[in-house]
Amino acid sequence: MTAAPRHPITHHRSETIEGVKVFYREAGPKDAPTILLLHGFPTSSHMFRNLIPALADHYRVIAPDYPGYGESDAPDRKTFTQFYGSDELDAAMLMVPLVGFLPGDDERVIGTVAAIEKHLMSDGFVQRYHTHELDDGLPSGEGVFLPCSFWLVDALLMLERDDEAKALFEKLIAVANDLGLLSEEYDPSAKRLLGNFPQAFTHVGLVNSAYNLSKHTGPTHQRGRRGD
Repeated sequence: MTAAPRHPITHHRSETIEGVKVFYREAGPKDAPTILLLHGFPTSSHMFRNLIPALADHYRVIAPDYPGYGESDAPDRKTFTQFYGSDELDAAMLMVPLVGFLPGDDERVIGTVAAIEKHLMSDGFVQRYHTHELDDGLPSGEGVFLPCSFWLVDALLMLERDDEAKALFEKLIAVANDLGLLSEEYDPSAKRLLGNFPQAFTHVGLVNSAYNLSKHTGPTHQRGRRGD
């Protein structure tokens, strides 16, 4: 009777890196060439559970879970989210410094702007939130939200990133129609305006951003100052 082949053992380990617990799977001889398996989104190293032992006879295999995925902890991004206890971003949080709730140099404001730039930008415009992550009763894949893009212009000014604010403003007004009117949303792929048209909400943002860019004494600057 032939014994069943023995597969290398896959060990489940974790390391704390800059205060965040990172989980990883490891198998194979430590002196063998190392293969690092990086998972896609939104998955984890669990997707490699059958591949790891298949490679581990000849390689040292390491497959970590990205922070915030699988068994790894999510780092504190110092960002405002859609609601208390949520991990989802919402570009409406750009209003936090614009209405004077916090100054522009607060680390949570800086972190929120950075997170929105990293995760909610599409072709240089701002999405309100990830529609595939939230059941809002609407089909996923809607266009970018133009008012939020103007809010980002104002937030960038509060962070003294004037050149970037001006460049985004010019990108926004370039998508207006021949009468200078804008809609609620924009489809960067099809290059067409979407949603309510014309949208007053968008034009309020346009006027505010234009004033802030030209005067540098607008509400975003007044509200961005810390109290003495």
